[in-house]
Amino acid sequence: MTPQRWRQLQDVLAPLLELEPAAQRAALERACAGDAELLAEALELLAHQQILPPRLPAAALRPLAGADEDEDHWLGRRIGLFVLDRRLGSGGSSTVYRAHRADEFEQVVAIKLLREGDRRLQRRFQRERSILAGLNHAHIARLFDAGSTPEGRPYLVLEYVDGRTWDRWLAEDRPDLATRISQFLRLCEAVEYAHQRLLVHRDIKPANILVDAQGSPRLLDFGIAALLRDGADSTVTREGGQALTPAYAAPEQVRGEAVTTATDVYALGLVLYETLCGQHPFRRTGDSEAELLRAAATREAERPSQRLAPDAALTPAQLRGDLDNIVLTAIEREPARRYSSARGLADDLRAWLERRPVSARPHTPAYLARKFVARNRVAVSVAGAGLLALLAAGGVALWQARIAVHERAIAQQRFADVRRFANTLLLDYHEGIQKLAGSLPLQQRLVRDGLDYLERLRDGARDDAELWREIAAGYIKIGDLQGNPFAANLGDYAGAARSYEQARASLEQVAALGAGDEAATRLWRARLLLRRAHLHYQDSEYEPARSGYADAVALLQQLHEAQPGDLELVIEYSDALDAYGDLIGRLGQSPTPDGNGARLLYLRAAALRAGALNEDPGNTRLRYAVYNSQLREGTHWAGLNDMAKAETAFQQALATIQALVAIDPDDTYRQREVGVVLTRLVQVQDALGKLDESVQTALRALQHMERMLAQDPGNDAMKLGVSSVTGWAARQLVKAGRHDEALPIIRRQIAVNEERLRAAPDNPDARFSLSLAYRRLGEQRAAARDFDAALEAHGKALAMQRELAPLSPEYALGAALSLLHCGRTELAAGRVAAARATLAQSVQQFETLLAAQPDTDASYREELAEAHSALADAWLAAPAARERAAAALTRAEAIWAAAENSGTLTPKAAKLRERMRAASR
Repeated sequence: MTPQRWRQLQDVLAPLLELEPAAQRAALERACAGDAELLAEALELLAHQQILPPRLPAAALRPLAGADEDEDHWLGRRIGLFVLDRRLGSGGSSTVYRAHRADEFEQVVAIKLLREGDRRLQRRFQRERSILAGLNHAHIARLFDAGSTPEGRPYLVLEYVDGRTWDRWLAEDRPDLATRISQFLRLCEAVEYAHQRLLVHRDIKPANILVDAQGSPRLLDFGIAALLRDGADSTVTREGGQALTPAYAAPEQVRGEAVTTATDVYALGLVLYETLCGQHPFRRTGDSEAELLRAAATREAERPSQRLAPDAALTPAQLRGDLDNIVLTAIEREPARRYSSARGLADDLRAWLERRPVSARPHTPAYLARKFVARNRVAVSVAGAGLLALLAAGGVALWQARIAVHERAIAQQRFADVRRFANTLLLDYHEGIQKLAGSLPLQQRLVRDGLDYLERLRDGARDDAELWREIAAGYIKIGDLQGNPFAANLGDYAGAARSYEQARASLEQVAALGAGDEAATRLWRARLLLRRAHLHYQDSEYEPARSGYADAVALLQQLHEAQPGDLELVIEYSDALDAYGDLIGRLGQSPTPDGNGARLLYLRAAALRAGALNEDPGNTRLRYAVYNSQLREGTHWAGLNDMAKAETAFQQALATIQALVAIDPDDTYRQREVGVVLTRLVQVQDALGKLDESVQTALRALQHMERMLAQDPGNDAMKLGVSSVTGWAARQLVKAGRHDEALPIIRRQIAVNEERLRAAPDNPDARFSLSLAYRRLGEQRAAARDFDAALEAHGKALAMQRELAPLSPEYALGAALSLLHCGRTELAAGRVAAARATLAQSVQQFETLLAAQPDTDASYREELAEAHSALADAWLAAPAARERAAAALTRAEAIWAAAENSGTLTPKAAKLRERMRAASR
């Protein structure tokens, strides 16, 4: 039988499976339209349908071997920007090839080419394209591009993962148990990421998981993914297309019921079962697929510890207990009895790794006690000895019951011990927890428990000044965890403000008790001033932020002069100088920017750090502070358009932060800084004309930040980092002519900023970041010559920025720039009159803004010159308007000449000036 015949049979049989047996014969005769041979073959297959489970889709009849045509004739052909090298595999509806980019850029991809089929197949393929375009996760293979061949065959350009399937990786590397679980957790994160976007994969199996050369797993083939929002019409059967994989199909899939997130949990459970014991829970040697499905529907799964393969690398003792229960919960036959989400499964696996109780097992007292002892053996031993001592002390106390003074002393000592332990947890341990990836749940619990603890301490503090000071310190630390914008935080800025207010009230109690002038109290007051200024800064409340920074710097300077050898104080003082400089030095962060004042603050901070580092060269906190000075040095030279010096400073900063990350790879906040400095390098390399190098640096930064966010998806600082690097990566790709590659990156930029805005709806910074993402989308669509979509995106950006403009000059500048982009797009679309009006508005807004900010950064004057030149372009479109074009160009020339005289004319501006001079001749 030929592949074409198989397809013909499927076309006539698929509708019949929905009919009653009595109606099938007549419908089949009509479908075969007199083809006696086709009718006979179809009747033979229909006669065997009873061996198939109910509602298994007709596509399951597709043979495992053979293709609709000889697909090898595509080898060597060009599709879009790529040439097909070799066939990687074939499925029911498509063939996947390895391909390489055919222009000057080096890139290897996988191209999925749809075979000829009916409209339903093409609609499903288009849906796969839209699904993949919305996914951007470190452990999901990404979509780069899509299109159709000249013959009308749709294709997808996908990330090429050079790796081994999950089962091959297990068989060849034989990883230990902890490694297996850790890698499987990454898959759970990928599945949970898809679920959060209302997608269910529906075909998770070892063949759809590749482990690359770095040991990182990737989930492939969202081709039959279901959109949860599709509602009732979302089962594989009703889709009528791609076959599910019976060995990994959930019971509800086989029954033809609607899929949910629990469907993927079942498949993950089966993969986990095989990961642990090397065997499928229901497959027996020689079983057909029908027998396998029947076994899954009727037979209870054995515990993994009882079904280890003969060559398994693990032992029954390693799996017995919690792991058995976790796996069996994941593959419960009824969806309601499974984990409700991939996150639930992952949480139990993490609990097992950390020797904590798991939800898949009843929490009896004995079980909880065993778990506590397992993860705290040393502490329990010490506590046991302490308990004996406590019992002995209790006996003595009883024996001396009449001595009330001694009883009181014991009570006070116990309170002091509890207080000291809690303070250590709040003030010391939180910093170690804060930097760890995936510590979000523990941080949230620390906040809840810490606030409860502090509330109880406040109730009993009375006239204890030292305790009030400790309470203030505790609230500051909790506030930092909640929402200090200059540290890893939970994004709860309102909660942080409340905690800092409690800290302020507690320090007032200290002052009222006469202990407010002590050095320790003044240090905590300075820290509080700094934190509250950070929050004002975050909310674009610049005057309160300026006042807070000034007061904090003055107080820290007094403390430093009194204790010049205190290195920790040097770090805090220099950090405050930097933050104050950031506020006063740049447009948008101060109504009257003071670049010289900011520079003096930065140099003062750098000198303090350099001197302290000479005294303690191994101090990693000091080295990190030096990194901050190097970063600001690069920014300073970039602002003066000395890009060579800027590049040198940023390379020094990169080397410093990478060395610190190598010392402590678990410190996610410092790892994030690698992405920050790479992004700064992108801008400098672009200005130096190193476009290809800037593209590679931007993509490197993007990959780094996405990996960081995947490890800690609730961390707002990581989301902000991804927002920044996606914008720059997309910008450079568009500039390099690779606008198709930029589109999924921009969609990711929009998605992460929408997520930030949902978490903090009143945060103007999150709204402005989202507006910049829409501006980037407008640039990309304009590059693709989809001018209507470009103007729609720019319009969204402009609307947001106009709402924000009254809050700060930076936001007002954003609106002026969006007008510039709108005008250019209208001109490119041939809408000359509209372009002239829009560009005139842009010029007017730039001039108004710069008139109010005469000392602003030279780069913003360059933007005004660019707006004048764009308006000149618009007037040059009509010969009769050349005088107006010349007037606009004269204004631009004046700005460029002033920049040239001051040494701040950028290569970009110089190039634009030459183009405009040539156009006006």
